[in-house]
Amino acid sequence: MLVNRPLRPEVQERHLSVFADDRWNLTPALHDLNAKVSAVTFDKVPERFRLHIKHFAWLLINDRGPQRRAFRMSVDRPAIRTVVSIVRHVREFAIWLQVRGVERFVDVTQEDLDHYLEHVNANEEFNLDQRMDLLSGVRWYWSRRDALLAEARLPEWPPWHGEKVQDLVGRRTLHMTNRTHRISPDTMEALLLWSLRFVECFADDITRAYHEFVTLSARTPRARRARGTSPARYGSTQQQHELVKQQLEELLSQLKAKGFPLPGRRQPDGGLSVNYPHLGRLLNTAANMRYVEGYHRIIEASGLPIGEATYLYQPVTGTLQGRPWRSTLISYHEAPVLARLLSAACFVVIAYLSGMRTGEMLNLRRGCATFDASNDLWLITGHHSKGVVDQDGNTKAEGEIRPDPWTVIDPVATAIGVLEQLHDYDILFPTTLNTEGNVGETVLGQRTGLARDGAMIKMDIAQLIAWVNDYCAQYGLPEAIPADRDNRPITIGRFRRTLAWFIARKPRGLVAAAIQYGHVHVKMTLGYSGTYDSGFPDELAFEQWLHRIEQLVEADRRLQAGEHVSGPAADAYKQRVQLGATKFSGRVLRTSREARDLLGNPDIQVVQGLGMTCVPDPDKALCQMKFEEDNARFTPDLDDCRPRCGNIARTDGDIDEIKQKITELRVIVADALAPTIRHQREQHELKRLERLVIDHEQSRQRTPTE
Repeated sequence: MLVNRPLRPEVQERHLSVFADDRWNLTPALHDLNAKVSAVTFDKVPERFRLHIKHFAWLLINDRGPQRRAFRMSVDRPAIRTVVSIVRHVREFAIWLQVRGVERFVDVTQEDLDHYLEHVNANEEFNLDQRMDLLSGVRWYWSRRDALLAEARLPEWPPWHGEKVQDLVGRRTLHMTNRTHRISPDTMEALLLWSLRFVECFADDITRAYHEFVTLSARTPRARRARGTSPARYGSTQQQHELVKQQLEELLSQLKAKGFPLPGRRQPDGGLSVNYPHLGRLLNTAANMRYVEGYHRIIEASGLPIGEATYLYQPVTGTLQGRPWRSTLISYHEAPVLARLLSAACFVVIAYLSGMRTGEMLNLRRGCATFDASNDLWLITGHHSKGVVDQDGNTKAEGEIRPDPWTVIDPVATAIGVLEQLHDYDILFPTTLNTEGNVGETVLGQRTGLARDGAMIKMDIAQLIAWVNDYCAQYGLPEAIPADRDNRPITIGRFRRTLAWFIARKPRGLVAAAIQYGHVHVKMTLGYSGTYDSGFPDELAFEQWLHRIEQLVEADRRLQAGEHVSGPAADAYKQRVQLGATKFSGRVLRTSREARDLLGNPDIQVVQGLGMTCVPDPDKALCQMKFEEDNARFTPDLDDCRPRCGNIARTDGDIDEIKQKITELRVIVADALAPTIRHQREQHELKRLERLVIDHEQSRQRTPTE
């Protein structure tokens, strides 16, 4: 069924579907390593239409021949996932025809198509997008009319006279909106904080414990059966027992010397017992440690206490707030859980601090991070498929290596390094971290060793949050991760939207103090993620536009309530605030370009600084104005603000900030032990700020309308 589609290199012929099957597995043609199983099923298609719809599906998958052009199809040959969707919608059309009593496609009339349109639009179970998809399915079927058998063809004239689907369902305008909910600031900050702790504080301990777990788990009977192996045997059974006894005595001596207990496990009645199978794993023997009397006597004679759990013997060296991050060793059963949580934490760090798309992240491979010493930049090379097309404009399922690498900050590179140390897979986020010797191959033969998908990552993050909150409760830490708004789950696509929101609105928040967030902004907007192929500038433009309008509306509300404004740019401030709040508030943005253009509109350029508001005018600016290459937008350099600049305005809110600074300076100036140079500098700044407050209040008295 995949004659003319490029297949994944590891796919075996025995896993490929054939035309006669009622379920076609199309997953071998999906090259993203995080791709879920994708299949077309025909068992629910009415028997009289099944062969023709199969033929149509085969054409969608494989045919590059001519098609009907009455409709403007975006591509000649749709992507595999789109094929699955189209066939499903054509199946619904066939079921409706059967109920209506139409037995062949060739018998369908324009009147039947009009009735189907009425049926789709009248069904309240379908939302707007579903109605459009159902009608588009009929259009796709008609587009292959000339390649189908005569009895499988719809009428010669295009369905619904070739009208656009959005017009047929009453959707005349398509507004470009971002429906992705951002993660609330409290949730995101706490989640990032703990993810960084996993990567920077806990990773070494978890990785060592997990490697010990992998070694020991390969010695379980289940793993041995899967590999068809068994421990090496030497001599007779008696000789073998004597060798195991000798090894057991040596092991117990080592445990006693290091102060480690016997591996223990809790019984249903609450009591502790020795974990004999684990002793067998430690000795790499298949001998039954539980029932051989000689082993029992050696264990009892050692005098070692039984541990509360089956601990691994890797030391805990990581610290949190100056103390070890856990009070016990990591246990055998904890190790794979913590490894998966560490992987989830790495995902959060990489996803949030890079802005990569989901598929791009989950397809990252070992060795993808390189350091450009000449520019002091970390570069990430990866595979992408979004927007990658062939010479005919059709999507290339196999994608390509992106020519422009991502530019990221140190924590992202650190997280990638942690993943490369954690496991041996080529893909950074494999479906499974350890199979205890099982090959894990499904009937499709292609899940083990591939990337986790969005649903798996969502589950991983939920488990990470639950673990953190349990940990905080156990150790009395007031840093639990709060639930997101409306208890929404944390999904992959929400990280990009949230990052754009933080950059636009909280450039000096928690992340700034932790990892130089301003550096993130520079690299996100000027590095890879700043190229428009990445899509991230679109996210950022929308968030900045929303933030700008909200600021202007709030400023206008304060002006209407009588807020006073002083400074050389006071009149310009009032004009821009009133214009922005009345002209642009509530405006619908249809394209990302429109958002960027509006952000560059000089009529709404108002920038909040520390104790002042800048109303940028390049002709008056005393600082170095920053211009953006893609539009006319310009921004002031607030770090180089000059007190005599003609672009400065001061609101009552700005004056409140200045008064707070005055209070702090008075304490410093009153310190008789302060160095002379510092005392003079701060006293000069204090007088300057006090003068600003006096000028602001005097200008209020000179303004009769206020």
